[in-house]
Amino acid sequence: RRRGIRAAALRSPVRDQFLVAAGQGLSGLGNLVFALVAVRLLAPGEFAQLAALLAAYLLLHLPAASLSAGSALRPHVSVTLARRVLAAGAAVGALVLAAGLPLAGSLRLSPGLVICLAAAAPAAGLLALHRGRHYEREHGRLVASLAVEPAVRLTAGTALMLAFGAVGAAAGVVLAGYAALAV
Repeated sequence: RRRGIRAAALRSPVRDQFLVAAGQGLSGLGNLVFALVAVRLLAPGEFAQLAALLAAYLLLHLPAASLSAGSALRPHVSVTLARRVLAAGAAVGALVLAAGLPLAGSLRLSPGLVICLAAAAPAAGLLALHRGRHYEREHGRLVASLAVEPAVRLTAGTALMLAFGAVGAAAGVVLAGYAALAV
């Protein structure tokens, strides 16, 4: 009888971890599909600009992702940190604008891409806090957040890409991040 209780207690966390891992895997697959769509729809020069933006977007989100671990361990702390994280993200966004707009021409980047990257900065840390907070108890919301981001990127991002090229695709990437935050 005790084994059955222990096995049942173990199944739930294993199932939850599997759901989160599956959500992360599908999110990565959606991001790959978006990149493949961009390769097909954009001219080589525009795709190169989008690839540069996606690399910078990753560099923006990678350090912020460390906040997920802390907020998973102490979800209540993430709520109190949200204002500071938002202020830091806004400061990073302002720095990206101040440094990136003057350099955009010499780097052969559209100023619109710099603006999109700056707009993404405030959400980077907040998204990490949000996902970490939901990791402990609300796996469904975490998985939904992971699923919404590539879904919005593929739908809105592709539509914007068709209308506005690399800048539209970049706007779709940023919009997807904010959509994931709203879940």
